[in-house]
Amino acid sequence: ITDAMFNADGQLALDIPDLKGSWGDVIMVNGTPWPAMPVQRRKYRFRILNGCVSRSFFLRLSTNDTFQVIATDAGLMPAPATVRRKSRRVLGVFMVRERRER
Repeated sequence: ITDAMFNADGQLALDIPDLKGSWGDVIMVNGTPWPAMPVQRRKYRFRILNGCVSRSFFLRLSTNDTFQVIATDAGLMPAPATVRRKSRRVLGVFMVRERRER
């Protein structure tokens, strides 16, 4: 997951005058702006990397179902951690350059 800014002509805009970071106005996954993925009703495993320079994310499922985190940058967790809807647990937040497996 990353964010990006684009010029009016669709070209990637880079505006980092002080090199401290930027906030894009378009969220992208695997290079696709504002993606959607139709899914079947079953379990899925996602490997998620926050590739943003300055932005953190609080992720949830559109159905507000719970999901489980099974690994972080440090490797597999001793036990899965359940993230609930509207949870403020740190496991639901992806900080800059952080990877999680769900």
